[in-house]
Amino acid sequence: LKRYCQFLKELQITPKKEFTKILSLSGICVLCASTSEDGMMNGIVILKSAIFYLIIFEAHFITLISFQIPQISYSSTSSDLSDKTRFGYFSRVVPPDNLQAQAMVDIIVALGWTYVSAIADEGSYGETGVETFKQQAEQRGICIAAYEKVKRGFHDHDFLSLVSRLEKNKAVGVIMFVHEDNIRKVKFCFDRYFTSLNPRHYRRNPWFKEFWEHEFNCSVKLPSCYGNCLDIDWQIYVFTHLPFAELSLARGHKQEGYVPYVIDAVYTLAHALKAMIASHCGDRSFHACDLSVKFNGSELLQYIRRVNFIRLDEKGDRMGMYEIYQFQGLKRHYVSVGKWTDRIVASTDDENQKAGSRYKSGIIPDSDCAKPCGFNEVRSQSGSCCWACIPCNASSIMPNESSCIPCQLGLLPNSAKNECVPMIPESIEWGSWWAIGPSVFSSLGILVTLSVMIVFIKYNQVSVIKASGRELCFVMIIGITCSYCMTFLLLHRPNQVTCAIQRISIGLSSCITYAAILTKTNRVARIFTSNVQDMQSLRFISPKAQLLICMMLISVQLLTACVWMIVEPPKTSLVFPNRFTAVQSCNGGPLLFPVSMVYNMLLIVMCTIYAFKTRKIPENFNETKHIGFTMYATCIIWLAFIPIYFGTNDNYKIQTISLCICISISGTVALCCFFMPKIYMVLYQPIKVKQQARMAGLGRAQLDVLRQQMQLIR
Repeated sequence: LKRYCQFLKELQITPKKEFTKILSLSGICVLCASTSEDGMMNGIVILKSAIFYLIIFEAHFITLISFQIPQISYSSTSSDLSDKTRFGYFSRVVPPDNLQAQAMVDIIVALGWTYVSAIADEGSYGETGVETFKQQAEQRGICIAAYEKVKRGFHDHDFLSLVSRLEKNKAVGVIMFVHEDNIRKVKFCFDRYFTSLNPRHYRRNPWFKEFWEHEFNCSVKLPSCYGNCLDIDWQIYVFTHLPFAELSLARGHKQEGYVPYVIDAVYTLAHALKAMIASHCGDRSFHACDLSVKFNGSELLQYIRRVNFIRLDEKGDRMGMYEIYQFQGLKRHYVSVGKWTDRIVASTDDENQKAGSRYKSGIIPDSDCAKPCGFNEVRSQSGSCCWACIPCNASSIMPNESSCIPCQLGLLPNSAKNECVPMIPESIEWGSWWAIGPSVFSSLGILVTLSVMIVFIKYNQVSVIKASGRELCFVMIIGITCSYCMTFLLLHRPNQVTCAIQRISIGLSSCITYAAILTKTNRVARIFTSNVQDMQSLRFISPKAQLLICMMLISVQLLTACVWMIVEPPKTSLVFPNRFTAVQSCNGGPLLFPVSMVYNMLLIVMCTIYAFKTRKIPENFNETKHIGFTMYATCIIWLAFIPIYFGTNDNYKIQTISLCICISISGTVALCCFFMPKIYMVLYQPIKVKQQARMAGLGRAQLDVLRQQMQLIR
C-alpha cells in the first residue's frame, strides 16, 4: 500500500508528459517515454509477483485508472482474475484454480464416485477452489458430504479433530485445496543434478556463469573476487578449487519453484514484443519507427494472447495441464497414471497404467452415500446423493428412479418397467394337466354311459329294466351324458357361442338327471303309500304322464336360462381374479353358476326327501334305496364343492376344474348307484325264479296289493 501511495503521489507531482521512472508494486522499475500522450502510460509491462492479495489489488488498480498496462503473472492462480470486466489486461502463464477443480471433478467421475468430502485452506485459494469444485460437481451429480476449513495456526489436535469429523460420513474420497507447506519443494534428483554443475563442465546455459559468480561472489574469468574473496587465502582456494567447486558450497542455496513459470512469462512477453515490432517496423529498428513513441498497451495485449510459445485462452489464462499421480502403498511413492488437459488421458506407460488401476483390495474403492438401487426399486431421497431403496409394486412402472406409478386395471408393466401394456388373457390350455385330467375322466364317463344305454336298449324287455321305468331311465342317461360333456364346454376358450351354450347347459344337464329321478321317486312314493281302494284313482303314473311331468320340470330350468339370455345377452369379458391375472370369461361372472344351479338344488332336496320316505318298501321293490344312495352321495359332493368354488375366486383354474369334476362326479354317482346294480343283475344274475315263487313268503293281502302295484308300475 505504501508503494501505491508513493505511485499516486508521483502521479500528482509529475507532469503527464515527463514520466521517466515509476516503481511498480512488484518492485520492478519501468521506464516511460517522455513523449507519451496525455493520460496514457506507454511502454509499460509488469511481471506479477506471487502474493495473491497484492496481485488482486494491483491488477484491479491498474485497470481502474485506465492505464491499459498488460500484466503477465507467473504464479497467480485465483479464478477471480479470469473476470475480464475487472482485469481486462491481466494474463498469466499458470492455469487458474477453476481448472484444478474441473480436473478433480473429471477424476472423481472416472473413479465412479458421487459422494466426497472437501478440505480447503482458509483464504481465497482454498475457499474459491472448493466453491468452484462444488459448482462443477453439482452439474455432474457429485455431492459434498462434509466441508472443512484449515485455519491459520492449526495444531496437530485440530487436524485429528478434523479427520474424526470426516470419518463420520460415508464418503471415502476427499478433495483438498491446500498449500504444500509440509511437502518438499525441491526434488532430490534435480538437486543432485543441479548442484553438481560448474562452469567448467556445463556450458549449455549462457547465464549459468553469471549465476555462478553471483552465488560465489567472484569472477570465473578473472582470478579476483569481491567482498571476502579479497582475502589472499580465499584467492588461493579459488584458483585451486574453483573449477571443481559445487553449488552445494553456496550457503543458503535452494531451488525456486516458480523459475519455470518466470521463464514462460519472460518468453511470452518477448515473443509478443517481437511479433508486434516486426508488424509495425518491418526491417527498421525499433527506435527508427513510430512504435517507440506510440506504444499501445491494448495492441500488445492482443499479441500476448496470440503467442504460440504457450497456449493462452481468450481470457488470457494458460490452458490447464496436470499430471495425475497415484500413491502406491507397496512402493511407497507416487506413480504417474495419466494427464489432464481438458480431459483425462491415461498414461502411455503400460506399467504405470496398470498401476493406476491397482488398489489394495483389488478394486476401486467406492465413495458413495448410497448404493445404486436394484431392478424394481426406487429411491426414497434424503438428498441428491443419499437415498434408501424401496421395492416398487410389481404392478407399477418406474418412469424415473424415484417414483412408482401403478398401472390401471387390465394393464401391467413391460419387462423394462417403463410402460404399462395390456394384459394377455389367460385360459386353460388343452395340453396342460389342468385340462388333461378332467377331459380323460369325462371321456371315460361318456363311454361307460353309452355302454349302459346299449345294455338298456338290448335288454329292453327284461323285467328289471321294465320295472325301473325305461322312459325316465333313458332321460337320466341323456342327462348324465350332458354332464360329462360339460367338461369340454367349460375348458374351451370362451366366445359368444360357447357362452350362450354354457348359460343353458350348466344348469340343464343336471336338471335333466334330477328331474327324472324326482318324477320316478314321486310315482313310487304315491303308489306304495296309497290304499288298495285309492289305487284306481291315482293319476299321472303312466309312462307318458311321467315323461310329460319330467319335461315340465326341465322346462322351468330352460325357461329361466332363456329369460336370462334375453335380459343379459351372453358375451365375453375380461375378469381379474387377482391384480396380475386376466381371464377371458363369459359375462355373468360369479352369478353364472349359482343362478343356474339354484333350481337344481331344489330338485336334489326333493329327490332326497322322497328317497328317504320310500326307504322301507319291500326288498324286491327297493329301487328307491339305490336312488337314496345316489342322492345322499350327491348332497355330500355338492356340499363339499360349494366352499371350494366360492373360496377360489382368485384362481380361475381351480374354480373351473372343480366345477368340471363336481358335475362329472355327480353324473358318475348316478350312473354307479342307480344303473350299475341293474346292469349287473341283467348280465350276471338272470331271473330264474318265477314271480310267484318270489312272492311266496308274503301274506295274501300283501300279495294282492303288490300284484296291483306291480301292474301299475309295469
